[in-house]
This record gives sequence, C-alpha cells and structure tokens, in this order.
Amino acid sequence: MLLHLSPRYYLRYSDVQLDLIDVSVPELNLTLKGGVDIVARTPYPNKCYQIACRKKGRKAINGIFIETDKKLTNFTQITRWAVNGEIATHKIHFHILDSDFDAITSEIMMWNAFYDTPFLSRKSEIHEN
Repeated sequence: MLLHLSPRYYLRYSDVQLDLIDVSVPELNLTLKGGVDIVARTPYPNKCYQIACRKKGRKAINGIFIETDKKLTNFTQITRWAVNGEIATHKIHFHILDSDFDAITSEIMMWNAFYDTPFLSRKSEIHEN
C-alpha cells in the first residue's frame, strides 16, 4: 500500500519562526524526524504553505510517499511543529473509504478520474458537488 501524506502549515507572517519536529504514523510504528528524514518546504506558488517533504535534494515536492505491506483501514498522522519555540501538534485520523487500489492520498484533486487511464473517480457522494 502506498500512502501519500502531505502535512502542511499555513504560515502567514514572515516574522514567525517555524520548524518541523517530526511526523509519525503510530499504526505503522513510523516516526520521521525533521531535519534528518524530512524538511518543510514551499512547493506552491503561495509561499505561505510549509509542507513536509523528503530531505533529498533541494526541490520542494508536495508531501511524502510511504510504502507499506500492511492493509490499513484507519490510521493517524501526527505532525509536530515548533512555532516560535512553542510546540503545535496536528493530529489527523484517516478513515479509508475503499480498498480498490493500493494507493491513498489526502489530496482531493487526485481523487478525480484521469483522462485515458484505467483509474476511475474516487470521489464519494459528499464530494461530488
């Protein structure tokens, strides 16, 4: 199973110091350390978004990919940020809607069907309109 996680922080003001401490997924016994395994970068034209990505190269990529052998139905992503020396914890509980494919993403734009590919739309009835 391939997980696409994109922990992000919206940093509106330039005088605020932001550091990524770690990202963990307790169900997989996985902890990625900030500055060692992952770093916060700005892949969007809106440079207020700080997004966790691999610490390899200098290119800002939207999120991180994790490959696992486990079949998950629920999992939790816990991201800790240091904001001006204070610790901010962001906890997201994911519930997987279907198991047709072995890939999971929280990016809603990736849920649409792609032209001329076998992948169908993964949007639920809630997201249709």
